Amino acid sequence: MSDELNNIYQKLRTLQNAATKPLVSEKHQEKQIRLISDESISPSKFKQSQIDQSIYYANSITISAVKKDLFLIGEGFEDLEDIRECSDCARKIDAQFWKFCPFCEGSLRS
Repeated sequence: MSDELNNIYQKLRTLQNAATKPLVSEKHQEKQIRLISDESISPSKFKQSQIDQSIYYANSITISAVKKDLFLIGEGFEDLEDIRECSDCARKIDAQFWKFCPFCEGSLRS
């Protein structure tokens, strides 16, 4: 796990639910996936292989823009969003998943 992901994980481990129980389990899984270039896929979209569920297809800009180490905690963690505006196309992008805009390759404003 990268230092950035480890820092996020450590922060999330401190969260508690309404019953003061830990919100995040001590157990975690790492999954490897392969991204294969397919220019017919729309920007920022992924298509899972019907043959191998560890393979996803995406266009080359999307593959370059996506962060390679993602920390997914499950559903219901919208508070972790980091919505930023693209400096070029003004789209709203969740920076927790992208290094730069997957639509136009613009930078994400802080």
